[in-house]
Amino acid sequence: MSIKGDTSLIRGLLYLCEVIEYKTINKAAEANGIKPSNLSLLITELEKQVNAKLLIRTPQGCIPTATGKAFCNLAHELKNLIWEIKESYVTHTEITTLYVFIAPNLDFCDCSEFEKEFPEIRLKKTMNESEADFLILNTPPKQKDVSYSEFNIGSNIKQKIWLCCRDLKPAALCFFDFIVAKLLPVCDQSAPLSSEDSDFPCA
Repeated sequence: MSIKGDTSLIRGLLYLCEVIEYKTINKAAEANGIKPSNLSLLITELEKQVNAKLLIRTPQGCIPTATGKAFCNLAHELKNLIWEIKESYVTHTEITTLYVFIAPNLDFCDCSEFEKEFPEIRLKKTMNESEADFLILNTPPKQKDVSYSEFNIGSNIKQKIWLCCRDLKPAALCFFDFIVAKLLPVCDQSAPLSSEDSDFPCA
């Protein structure tokens, strides 16, 4: 069987398990965010694929056949295996700590969204510029060879913000993209952003 066929079989088995657990197609569909008609079709396709009747459909709900129960047991084993794979990934994913320095007089954006999107990267604020992997400044950094982007944050107000990182760490690059995406909506889009250097700013 091809990978496409295997995927279809796995999906069908998992959905079969859900229908048997919830006892009706409607409830199982609602719990999994799909249309009942689509779920019913998936079960029908699964029965064709394995060439066996898996559910007895009645006005009161769905009753698994002996074969359906056997396949449901296999689906439970499959779900356990998937859970083990997920646990293994979470356990062995290396956590990167990104030390961030934010100028004391800067009221910067909430970064909780970044941590949700990149759970493998932990942000840790530091008040020591020298140990920071990433710096958000509103005055030029001590090192002169850096670039900056100028953001218009008001009609007649311009705020220069330097986004600086050390060693071009992948985690820092991700954070840079996040910060820029946060800043753009609050900028005056009538005037283009200006930059003294098109390269990524690094301290």
